[in-house]
Amino acid sequence: MKSNFRSIFVRGSGRFAQVDGLRAIAILWSFSFHIVLLFADFMPQADTEALFGRTNLQWLLHGHFGVDIFFIISGFLIGDLLIGEVERTQNLRFMRFYVRRTIRLAPLYYLVIAIVFAFGVITQDPKLNISQAWANLIYVNNFIPTLQQFMPWTWSLAVEEQFYLLCPLLILAIYRFKVNPIWAMAVLISLAFGLNILLGLSAGGTFYFIIHPALNPASTVEFSKYYDLLYDNLHTRYAALVMGVLLAFLIRRPGFLRVISLNRSAILMLVVAIGLIYGVLDQINYERWQDPVGNFFMATYRYWFALGATLLLVLTFSSAPVGKWLTKFLSMKFWYPIAQTSYSAYLIQPVVIFMVIRGWYHGQAIGFGDIMLIWWVCALITFAVSIVLYAFIEKPLMDMRPK
Repeated sequence: MKSNFRSIFVRGSGRFAQVDGLRAIAILWSFSFHIVLLFADFMPQADTEALFGRTNLQWLLHGHFGVDIFFIISGFLIGDLLIGEVERTQNLRFMRFYVRRTIRLAPLYYLVIAIVFAFGVITQDPKLNISQAWANLIYVNNFIPTLQQFMPWTWSLAVEEQFYLLCPLLILAIYRFKVNPIWAMAVLISLAFGLNILLGLSAGGTFYFIIHPALNPASTVEFSKYYDLLYDNLHTRYAALVMGVLLAFLIRRPGFLRVISLNRSAILMLVVAIGLIYGVLDQINYERWQDPVGNFFMATYRYWFALGATLLLVLTFSSAPVGKWLTKFLSMKFWYPIAQTSYSAYLIQPVVIFMVIRGWYHGQAIGFGDIMLIWWVCALITFAVSIVLYAFIEKPLMDMRPK
């Protein structure tokens, strides 16, 4: 057991230390987003509007982009794993892959489902939608309308699990039929953009940045219009995962590594990445949630952000000075424990935040200092519980997986 705790803080000989930094940033950002979002479950509408309209909280409200970073990382790591196996053996052991994924992800997920379900039974809180828990057990909860989902933050786990079912088939087919993998990934990404644009245009009218149904309690149509159509479906989010797989193919090409290691190439990538990320974040302002937004932007902005974030990950494989600096920053030991416990943290963070806010908030005025206080309290509890879950559940089960 001592070694399990030690593995949280001492990095092993993994190949991609820079991924730890990205994963840690993703979970911290997602956690910050849920802090503000869950306050709205307890506040009157007017207070919610005022809270989401604060300029100094916009960076927290953008934390839902942490999921896009998770998708890129998952696509890259799973892609690298599967590509490596095909290159070594000219085959894929599908059952071994699926068993390893299940042992890695399902037990802890089911434990949290059981805890939240029991809480719902005891409290009889209708917002928990415990009648829909069956969908979480088989990873299809993202097919249920957002406002009816049980543990709605786990829609991303369903998307990833669905992708895991398809990704091995895709990669094996690319090798078996001798398809150019770069072109195959590029076509899939292009199709993803095209599909989202078609869906966005087919919706008619315009979209709004309604991030919580409490902003529009008279009608949930505008909230559901975006979330059910474009937000939590595999077919509208898969491009971020495929971008990660594409990078797993590209880093195996010496010519690609030479090009991105040119100083001018690295600087250009950094400028484009920052431009895409900043451009998207600058356009999404929840202070203006009542202003209509164009369908094209709403249909594609997550993919533009994902493209910018993927370029940053590409840059970490560059030997140019800016690439080395970024790699060094993302590989700092500080990030590693946060990254190691990120799966546990993602599962339990809304539960912790909900319970803390439920016990602390009694209708009083909320200032920025209050938000930060709750942030630190919830962060410490979440990290402490995540350490225990990792040491007693995640790590022992990972060690039990078939080699």
